[in-house]
Amino acid sequence: MTWIRSSTRREITICAQTTEVQEFLQNIADCARLMPDVESVEQIADDILRYRLEPFSNGAVSFTPDYQTRFDMSDPGTIRWYPHGEHNFRSRGAFRVLPGAVPGESLLEIAISSEADVDVDPILQTIVEPFAQQSTDLVTEQYLQVLKEHIEKSVTQKVRLGA
Repeated sequence: MTWIRSSTRREITICAQTTEVQEFLQNIADCARLMPDVESVEQIADDILRYRLEPFSNGAVSFTPDYQTRFDMSDPGTIRWYPHGEHNFRSRGAFRVLPGAVPGESLLEIAISSEADVDVDPILQTIVEPFAQQSTDLVTEQYLQVLKEHIEKSVTQKVRLGA
């Protein structure tokens, strides 16, 4: 078994106030379920989630991430998460919400660092990690797009309802 590492930082502009984006992200379990390839999310405690992702296979590597993450939401502008316990996948990172370039917009940034314990000969680590990096980048971009769509839809519905 070898730990394969990847990390990424991406951002997206959302048509919503920073407080609306922060409020949406505070519901960590619902946001977690929007992540691509999530099979299940279980709330273990107020600040701990257990994730099980869909099995991944690219012909050389087969892997089913199953892990727990602890969230720190003490700063609504930056929600951080850390690995909790020992599992076959570790994820740490942060959501950061900043005012956008124009009023009514927000910038949502996500920074992620992850490690996957996969059945790969250690000598192949340098060959496998670029593929893991590519996958991390793609999943992060997809996740931000889904979050954007859900937040903007939620804000539009509130405006229609006059809330």
